[in-house]
Amino acid sequence: MKKVSVFVLFLTLCLGLGAQSLPFIVRSADPRSAAMGSVGTENLAAGDALSGKKIDAGASFGTALPGDFKTALIGLGGYGNIGNLSVGLYGRYNMQPEYETFNDVSRSLGFFRPCEMSVGVSVAYVVADKFAIGIRGSYISSKLTSGATASGFGADISAAFSTGGLTVEAAARNLGPKIKYGNYEYALPSLAALGISYKIGAFRAKAEADYLFAGSFMAGAGAEYTFAKVFSLRAGFHYGKDDSPVPMYASIGLGVQIAGLRIDVTYMPPLGQMTTGQACAGIGFSR
Repeated sequence: MKKVSVFVLFLTLCLGLGAQSLPFIVRSADPRSAAMGSVGTENLAAGDALSGKKIDAGASFGTALPGDFKTALIGLGGYGNIGNLSVGLYGRYNMQPEYETFNDVSRSLGFFRPCEMSVGVSVAYVVADKFAIGIRGSYISSKLTSGATASGFGADISAAFSTGGLTVEAAARNLGPKIKYGNYEYALPSLAALGISYKIGAFRAKAEADYLFAGSFMAGAGAEYTFAKVFSLRAGFHYGKDDSPVPMYASIGLGVQIAGLRIDVTYMPPLGQMTTGQACAGIGFSR
């Protein structure tokens, strides 16, 4: 049983330093990206258009370990490519444990479960050989307390170039107006991202640097090796300053893909600000 005074600390952590809110829209909901250091440019619209796939769809679930699954980040989405055009639908849901609220005379007002969600659509187009641009628009909703709710809109603009085994991607992410919790306004975690990856045979490596417009910096790098085109082993590291939406962590991951169906799992042990381990798993299909 948690009193609302305890949750004031939780609200402060969720809103973050530098008056930034909604860190959940920066954190990777894809276990493959999480295993490679949260290299988020891998999941942008422009990269979808150059993927060479006709369709890709998946769902994921992430939580703290050990845990009771009351804290979770759930992702769902996919895209389809027809000719030079790519169209995608995406969503994520961030759930926190419920807590009990009290009035000024310590009388219970019932329980409340904080939650946040975003849903969006993306469009990308291959404008020239091996070069694509894309945009994703998202509706965002946040309910941190019974009296602290907010909603807004954000957009990602991305570009990608691919030749041989080399892919370079750049993006401006989470662009949009401030969101308002009651009388207080908070900026979206807007950032500029630059990512590069290289694939040779069964080996792939990727790195990314992110500059947050609030003045913070993040970076991630990871590698993947696929055995017999079926089993994938991944490892990565993410650097994040104390005021970053994604803290510093290391990760390992495994994947299995057969006949277009894939299953992926990732584990992030306690490190730095992450006082508990984190795990996520996903299932998907592509062809």
